[in-house]
Amino acid sequence: ATVFDRAFLAHTGGRQVVWTSTQAEQHILCFRRLNKRALAQKLGELGGGFHVSWARLAPQDKPEWAFKCRKALATAVCADGVLVATESKLLSLDLSDGRVVWTHELPAAPVAGGLAVDRLGRSIVTGEDGRVLCFGADERV
Repeated sequence: ATVFDRAFLAHTGGRQVVWTSTQAEQHILCFRRLNKRALAQKLGELGGGFHVSWARLAPQDKPEWAFKCRKALATAVCADGVLVATESKLLSLDLSDGRVVWTHELPAAPVAGGLAVDRLGRSIVTGEDGRVLCFGADERV
């Protein structure tokens, strides 16, 4: 289950993080100041349609950083980073610059949206094989 032509927006640490997905590629974009008013106006111009494409909404604002990810099945935004679960890996990106902080190999692909972070910073991944994996708070998320 892959989501195409969509964008998900989250706010953390004074930044806005956007995950965009098209059939061609997926990106995590981080903005210091995203013009939310202009974004809301563009959303209003869509006329209540269900197909919301980032290409149609993309603001003039330039992201602080962008991370191209292949086959991301889930993302989670934390206080100081962004987690990306692909078919075979869990990656932690630093919120300030988008660099990869750590990577864990996954024994099975996660279910779509099968990624969560608890208040202690533990990352929980639900795999297609039925396993639930927890990566501890000793690693920066």
